[in-house]
Amino acid sequence: MHRGFFWLNSILIFSVAVHIAAQNYTYSAETAIPTGYTTVGIRDTVLIYSRDNADKYLQAGTGNGSLAVFEWWEYAPGTGAFNMILITDSSEVSTRTISENAGYRIIVSGEDIHDTAIFWAIINDLSVNIYNADEEIEGEDTIKIVPEEQKWCHLIRDINAEIDQGELRYYDPNTNTPVYLQSDHIVSWSASPDPDLSDVNQILENDALGLRIDIRNPYWEDCWYIITVTNAYGFSASDSVFYVTIEPHADFSYEYIRLDNQEYYPDRSDEYYNTFYGSDYDHTSAPALFRFENLSVNADTMIWYFGDDRIENAREDSILHTYALPGTYSPQLVVYNIVPHLYEACTDTFPKEDEDVVIDNVTYPIVIDAASITAELPNVFLPGGDPEYIRFKEDVSITDFEIAIYNRFGKRVYHYTGNIRDWEGWDGRVKNSDRYVSSGVYFYVVKEIKVLPDYSTGIKPKLIDPNAQTTQPADGGTGTGTGEDTRKVDPNTIYRGFIHVYNML
Repeated sequence: MHRGFFWLNSILIFSVAVHIAAQNYTYSAETAIPTGYTTVGIRDTVLIYSRDNADKYLQAGTGNGSLAVFEWWEYAPGTGAFNMILITDSSEVSTRTISENAGYRIIVSGEDIHDTAIFWAIINDLSVNIYNADEEIEGEDTIKIVPEEQKWCHLIRDINAEIDQGELRYYDPNTNTPVYLQSDHIVSWSASPDPDLSDVNQILENDALGLRIDIRNPYWEDCWYIITVTNAYGFSASDSVFYVTIEPHADFSYEYIRLDNQEYYPDRSDEYYNTFYGSDYDHTSAPALFRFENLSVNADTMIWYFGDDRIENAREDSILHTYALPGTYSPQLVVYNIVPHLYEACTDTFPKEDEDVVIDNVTYPIVIDAASITAELPNVFLPGGDPEYIRFKEDVSITDFEIAIYNRFGKRVYHYTGNIRDWEGWDGRVKNSDRYVSSGVYFYVVKEIKVLPDYSTGIKPKLIDPNAQTTQPADGGTGTGTGEDTRKVDPNTIYRGFIHVYNML
């Protein structure tokens, strides 16, 4: 696991030149503001330096390259007066290193120059500290760790921090009274890494300042929780605590295994759907084999609920499940992570109740299509051509069926009965021999079609004979009927048709 220690300061150090009268005053303070008081209508300057500023200085110059005498006076709050601390003779510039909060009066005297300016130097000492964490040494760093007693299932309790600002203060030399700068703070919490999900890492503030928080639904990966405090002058400070997660996370994807998948159906042709009508078969047909990929994280135990009364306890990365009947299924995965200090297991479920889910671009829940068949063979077939076999346009959730093909004299030349998935189709041979039928017109009959009932209702769907006559056109048409399809609907409907066979062999 990768850990790091966070201490940030978002203000860049820069130098700013301020011109007063003919002189040039330069400093490395990050922020400069005017004083609240005035002296003879003039406001002095407050310079605020970052604690981490390695080159804190205040510099006075003549501004024109001439020589001058620079007198530095420091304010003494005890007497309310400025006391001389330094005189620099015959220089172009004079520099003072800032190491503590102080007020300075600078007097510049030269042949054509006499100027006085007052600056108040304040070192911003903003810091924030998460104080109720355990500490752990890692390498050369000491990092803060969320204690076990604060870690609960789906909750981190009571992370506490405190702010140390130090005094941001200068004096009004007219009255020798302290003037305190604004000390408001903006407090924000963040996580790294963070999945950026609305229901994960929910910060619950337990006080008005946001310094005492709980975290609901913490991340299921180890992460940092970071507090950042910014004061009114743009200075920031941060602290962080490392969370070794106890949260499990349930997730999975799934895939319907088509009947032309050679890995799972090696005994079937990889062109199972490539019949005379093309390979645009887009139904999910029962029995339907699905492969579920376990994408869960931090889980000791997992239970699969497939939505068809089948339950399986498995830890494999990939698991196969067959839906035997048509219907609508809502599979669900529940995972558990045993937490020793809680003497229980934390759990997670995917999908959660009423969760709108799309898995691998497949809409959830899983829908296995109801039984249907288009018992239509091509009306032209060339044995040995492409395709090699002829099958129905569609057969969905059908089990056993029977087909017979006759020549024009009524002699049966082909017959099959059994599971429709085991039927490759007819290749034009006579009774599965090595001999192909001769050219001519052949008639077929399809009967004894066994359909699968709907899982949720137990009702077998009615198969409609496309050749049966209707008492009213299904599209409404004309007349006095209802517009409903009133063709015969019998599960054992007999389908008939003919094929023109051209034997070119």
